[in-house]
Amino acid sequence: MRIKYLFYIIFIALAVFSQRLVAQSMSMSDLPNIKISQLSDDQIRLAWKKLQDSGISEQDAYKLLAQKGLPAGEVEELKNRVTLLGLNKSTVNKAPASAAQNNIDFTRAINDSISLPKPAKPAPAPPKPVLNVYGVDFFNQQSIKFEPNFSVATPKGYVLGPGDEVIVLITGLNETTVRAKISPEGNLQIPHAGIVYVNGFTIEQATNLIKSKLSKVYPALNS
Repeated sequence: MRIKYLFYIIFIALAVFSQRLVAQSMSMSDLPNIKISQLSDDQIRLAWKKLQDSGISEQDAYKLLAQKGLPAGEVEELKNRVTLLGLNKSTVNKAPASAAQNNIDFTRAINDSISLPKPAKPAPAPPKPVLNVYGVDFFNQQSIKFEPNFSVATPKGYVLGPGDEVIVLITGLNETTVRAKISPEGNLQIPHAGIVYVNGFTIEQATNLIKSKLSKVYPALNS
């Protein structure tokens, strides 16, 4: 980063070396065409002051100029002009600028010379259309319970099957309640009446079958 900064400072300082580009930055590609003899003493002083303010030593400045394309003869000519004007005498005790300061100056120079366009803000996404679907309000409820309502009487047309629980309530002189589940084979076990096959029958049909079986034990059911 420091070497890049030094190149940039030299690039700025050499702006005064060209009579064609006074007060403007000069491209490094113009260094091979610079003629030190055509520069005035004031231009040499101004360029040298910029170099010294950046913290570059005299020898480093000459080396970098040569590396960037300034002919060796012009480098020697610049050395002679600097010595003749006594500009290098004041650099003996001059402390070089710190790396942090150089980095700050370099960043400021870059920010001042380059104006980057601000990134465009992305356009907001269009709102999603709301679909009016019949029954959607039911599923938007906070609590939905899918449970059978045991308080509702079983319809007479309900078809019985394995696992269904059948409650047989007998009233009269002999009150009895029988609760039994239909077996996987479709049978219902009723005390004193035996086995009754009810699989595939409706409630109404099964009631008649059970009543027929129980009438043998409870004759009053036939009345």
